Amino acid sequence: MNLQVFNGEFGAIRVLRDEAGEPWFVLNEVAKILGIKNITDLKKRLNPKGLGQTELLTKGGKQKAYIINEPNLFRTILRSDKPEAKRFEDWLVEEVLPAIRKHGLYATDDVIEKTLNNPDFMIEILQKFKEEKQKRIELQQELQQNQPYIVFAKQVETSKTSIKIREWAKIISKRGYTIGQNRLFKWLRDNGYLMINNEPYQVYIDRGYFEVKSKTIHTPTGEKQVKTTYITSKGQVALTEKIIEFLKSKKAALQAG
Repeated sequence: MNLQVFNGEFGAIRVLRDEAGEPWFVLNEVAKILGIKNITDLKKRLNPKGLGQTELLTKGGKQKAYIINEPNLFRTILRSDKPEAKRFEDWLVEEVLPAIRKHGLYATDDVIEKTLNNPDFMIEILQKFKEEKQKRIELQQELQQNQPYIVFAKQVETSKTSIKIREWAKIISKRGYTIGQNRLFKWLRDNGYLMINNEPYQVYIDRGYFEVKSKTIHTPTGEKQVKTTYITSKGQVALTEKIIEFLKSKKAALQAG
């Protein structure tokens, strides 16, 4: 890979270009600029196809570093809460990426020579440009579609408190898809998350989706243990979009009928 270093108000950022001319960014450097400290968690949220490793020369010698492609770069930017994230994105879009495109794909001496001697090569370049542009359009559309979910996930992740299913139903309803507690319990039973008594199967407790809290109540016949199912923040992130897709399909079916 060819290495380029770009300097700006955010410091130096190293960009590598693969054989196809596509840019790859050093993940640790991007995360540091964006104030993202949990790299392990961040990697889990990126597309594995756009995550790689390479060796970089440092003061301590050659060291392995994670690198990300352009789509994962923008996904990383969306994970940041820093006000500077938008300026960083603008710098990349307006200065860094155009410089890579200009000096990498279009304006090297090798490219110019090949273009003059082989018109088919120019056709190939234009085709790559067209494909690249389409990928960027699709990525922007994907990011726009996922924005409500990303915002929701960030809000949920900041809360470590489990909530009752009733409260979860209200959160989903605020997203524009009305569902009550009883219907939500039914969906969880029908889809194999809860047993008939509305307690979660052990596998989903082990995954961290649910927890069961017990309390003792006093009745005329003696003490009684009452169990209540709570959904964790992890469970909300994992299941909310599935429920919304179910509600969307139901709504579409009713409209079609």
